[in-house]
Amino acid sequence: MTAPALPVSGESLRSWAPLAIPAALLFLLGLYSTQAALLVIVGVGALAGIWVIWHLDPAWTLSIGLALMVFNGRWAEIGLPIGPDRVFVLIGIAVVLLRGPAMVDRPRLRLYPGVWLLAALLIVIVGSSLFNGSLGDRTGFLDLADGIGVVPLLMLLAAPFAFRTARQRAILLGTLIALGAYLGLMALFETVGPDVLVQPAYILDPNVGLHAERARGPLVEAVHNGLALFGCACVALIGALSFREKTAKYFALGVAILCLMGCLFTLTRSIWLAVAFSMLFCVLAFKPLRRYASGMTILGVVLVVGLLVLVPGLSDSADNRAGSQLPVWDRLNLNSAAANAVVDRPLTGLGWGQFEEEGVPYFRLAENRPVTGVGQPAHNTFLGHAAELGLPGVMLWIIAMLAIVAAAVGRQPPEGYEYWRIAFVAYTIALVIVANFVMLIYPFAILLFCALAGLLMGPRLYADMDGRTSPAERPATPSPVSA
Repeated sequence: MTAPALPVSGESLRSWAPLAIPAALLFLLGLYSTQAALLVIVGVGALAGIWVIWHLDPAWTLSIGLALMVFNGRWAEIGLPIGPDRVFVLIGIAVVLLRGPAMVDRPRLRLYPGVWLLAALLIVIVGSSLFNGSLGDRTGFLDLADGIGVVPLLMLLAAPFAFRTARQRAILLGTLIALGAYLGLMALFETVGPDVLVQPAYILDPNVGLHAERARGPLVEAVHNGLALFGCACVALIGALSFREKTAKYFALGVAILCLMGCLFTLTRSIWLAVAFSMLFCVLAFKPLRRYASGMTILGVVLVVGLLVLVPGLSDSADNRAGSQLPVWDRLNLNSAAANAVVDRPLTGLGWGQFEEEGVPYFRLAENRPVTGVGQPAHNTFLGHAAELGLPGVMLWIIAMLAIVAAAVGRQPPEGYEYWRIAFVAYTIALVIVANFVMLIYPFAILLFCALAGLLMGPRLYADMDGRTSPAERPATPSPVSA
């Protein structure tokens, strides 16, 4: 009688044999302590996940991490003890800088003035934090890590490699369009309902974050949400102008319109001003957009008027926000206090992260307004940095930002980068305008700025990235752009 064949070969059994020992040890550990076994399983699963992320194309890793940044600081409300956004971003950066599996043949790294200046600024901030004891403060440390320097600096170094090819840029494009669709829908549902569609549920919790009466999205802060919506709208317009398939083109255009509607729903005057001025400037400055000037103007007017008329309560809310005096008093008082602090300590400032506490004595009673805003951060990024870092520190920050912008847009972009340049200019203008009304230390907004800047710097900064692409990587934006 012939013996029945085994379902697996001997070679297959031998290949799986090494797993028998850890599996047996895990089984015995489970008999001793179920909790310990679960911890081991979770630990092994985490290491396996990190291993998988390490082997991904960093375009995926950084794009996913950037999109998840909209939940930064709110993972506890979702039930996660550790935020995966930083895991994806930091591993993606490490893959690029340490020549991971997907980056073994990357070009040689070349540093440029903006990076050196930003690194010098970090040294100044760390020195100020150590002197004033604010480095151990969680808010001050996270502002240093995410909001102004460490992670953005690393993104500037990694983005030129991670988004080097047309395919890698398409990954970032698609991810941000998908993010824009989500943020736009959340803003719409927050404004007109139904509330059950607003997810995660903490968005509607008035005890979480700020501006519960406005469209604030997962960022639970209307200004930051408005910047995220506008950034995604700018990127979605890249797809609307460059995609060849009509379905993809109209979807991207729809996402851009949805995001711009969300900017209106934030009921934030600085966002309204930033969006209007930025779009007007880019339509007039860039030749490929001039032919759309009349259509975009008509669409904008119809969109704003239509929403104000059709959305119940939106017109009244917008009128109330436009006429609200308390935010104006806060801004005037805080900026006056910051200016007084600069006059008192022009060289050293109050110390990084110290304005909310140390700036209280610098408030003054004005003739035409009450004293409000005490204990809040400065409502102007330039004055806020000057008050905390002194005039040398704020000048270093301004020069570093100007150097980064100049490196990104200082030359005519090569083929495949034209519309990215327009999106970056529009978003940067919006950031500058908003920075005059708030303390702009927002992780997602800053990281998006650095990702776009780094993407545009690639062809200029690395010797073998001269802007030429192979036929297989032919970009979808063939029209040159001139400003």
